[in-house]
Amino acid sequence: TFIINARYNIVLTFLLLLLGGIVTAQVKFNTNISAVNTSLDEYFQIEFIIENAESIEDFAAPAFRNFRILQGPSESSNVSIINGSMTRSQSVSYILMPLTTGKQTIPGAIAVINGKSMRSNAVTVAVSAEARNPGANKLPRNVPFIPGLPDRREDVSEEYRLLPDEDAKSRIMKNLLVKLDVSKKSCYAGEPIIATYKLYSRLRSESRITRRPSLNGFSVYDMEDPTAQSLSVEKLNGINYNVHIIRRSQLLPLQPGKYVLDPVELENKVEFVRAAELGKGGGRGSGSPMERMMDDFFGRSQPGSLEEHNITLKSEPVTITVNPLPEEKKPEGFDGAVGNFNIKAALKKKIIKAGEVAELEVAITGAGNIPMINPPRITLLPDMEAFEPSVKETVDKKVYPLRGSKVINYTFLIRNEGDYTIPPVRFSYFNPADKTYRTVSSDSLSIHVDKSNKSLNKPADTPGLNDGVAARSGWTDAVTKELVLGGAAILLLIGITIYLLSRKRKKKVISPVRSVETAVEPSITAVAPVSLEQAADALEEGRSQDFYSEVNKALREAVCRKTGLASSELTKFNISFKLREKGVGPEPIQDLEAILKECELALYTPIHEERDMRNTMEKAGQVIAQL
Repeated sequence: TFIINARYNIVLTFLLLLLGGIVTAQVKFNTNISAVNTSLDEYFQIEFIIENAESIEDFAAPAFRNFRILQGPSESSNVSIINGSMTRSQSVSYILMPLTTGKQTIPGAIAVINGKSMRSNAVTVAVSAEARNPGANKLPRNVPFIPGLPDRREDVSEEYRLLPDEDAKSRIMKNLLVKLDVSKKSCYAGEPIIATYKLYSRLRSESRITRRPSLNGFSVYDMEDPTAQSLSVEKLNGINYNVHIIRRSQLLPLQPGKYVLDPVELENKVEFVRAAELGKGGGRGSGSPMERMMDDFFGRSQPGSLEEHNITLKSEPVTITVNPLPEEKKPEGFDGAVGNFNIKAALKKKIIKAGEVAELEVAITGAGNIPMINPPRITLLPDMEAFEPSVKETVDKKVYPLRGSKVINYTFLIRNEGDYTIPPVRFSYFNPADKTYRTVSSDSLSIHVDKSNKSLNKPADTPGLNDGVAARSGWTDAVTKELVLGGAAILLLIGITIYLLSRKRKKKVISPVRSVETAVEPSITAVAPVSLEQAADALEEGRSQDFYSEVNKALREAVCRKTGLASSELTKFNISFKLREKGVGPEPIQDLEAILKECELALYTPIHEERDMRNTMEKAGQVIAQL
């Protein structure tokens, strides 16, 4: 009965743990819309979002009855990591314009997620009529450009009229172009730049994005919503153009090197009116220059035919040179922060009791590559035991460079009473404006630790009380001794039973002939307590983010076993110092630091090459073997 109950307890515990893992990674399939109230002259975005899916197959959008699709489908993916919890999401979005008034219901999308058919929620949009000027067929003047949305503005230019023998393609190439502007073509690693994709137009066109730029080598932060941009006018080569912003992003370069910003590609539909030959086909009068001028003045257009032309345009690629940060005067402890920052530190409680947890909040504020800032190392006294810090990040992506804060909450345990001083927290960064390294420090902080209340529970030195305690203690010791001996006997019987059962099963399963392979395999498992098996599975399944996470976890576990450091103590300085102390050479330490840095940077890079991942896997295995 004892063995059966133990088995039930183990199975129940396993199921509870499994259920907890499933709940934390619950799959969600939702429909979101940017506006629930709109009009016939307005447009809105609908987005189908799938979270925490291992596989997505057979995605089917609903039939958008009574709506016109202006753009879509547009696909995107996102990975967010908050306090070690990772959420993956993939979305498909459309931009729609209503065709009729009233309440319109859009059904949910359908997809096969993790092998199971799921449907997102339906949404309802209330569409109202909007008064228009008689004969007008236009959107308001401040309507932004959306790929796929017709450019219907009041100002009609002569660029829409073709002469009888004029080449339409030549006219389009002179009056419609796509351009990529960058704030600078040379920068330092970690220094943000702005990349803006623009459509310059002097024509009436419908444009649709057919190829989006892949910005490899950068962490990308979109500064503006393309659906909320107003039209502007810019002069290019002495000619005024209507300019539509396709995309404006801040790019944070991750590593030194030369990187090419890929072009954006647009498919454009342009309409022209080709004038009839003068004096033929019903042209007005003789077609003299004076008559043509009078026709234009009074708004009388010459007869002609409507032509539609399709043309694909793309921007020119731009190469960005990312320079390494200077080695000269680089401060010890510098960890890649680039920009201009300040630091403050504060204790949540200045008086605690021994054995209680103290909380130190360190806030780094400023402008620069805030998402890439790592928690600074804090110096604690021997009586203090530190835990893994938590991080909260706030960033304004619409400001250049990125502006915001990173707040790190350090928790540590103080075991003994007394007065303690926490040294200043130092933080170093590189300022690209003056090309110098700077170090800022917080103030030192004092904390008072009172005697713990637990000491009041100790027995007093009263003889009578001690005698009673001793008498009860002797009886308790005797009972405890019998229980321990009985429990040990039961455990011994359980162990013998399990051993005999396992031997019996092995005789049935294992062949009596022992090959060389079966003789070698157990020794490999025993020699490699730190395994890259999970990373290998992620690599084969194409889960790049999970791959780098598992490699990082395996390397840190190997360092902990080699040095005896706790996971909360695995700073760059501690790892290097302790490994040298254990006799590890400089080359394995450098390889280890490089791989850990690569794993860290991979969290900000959505696309990874399989070849690079396999190289990382091989190097990580060599480092673990050397440790």
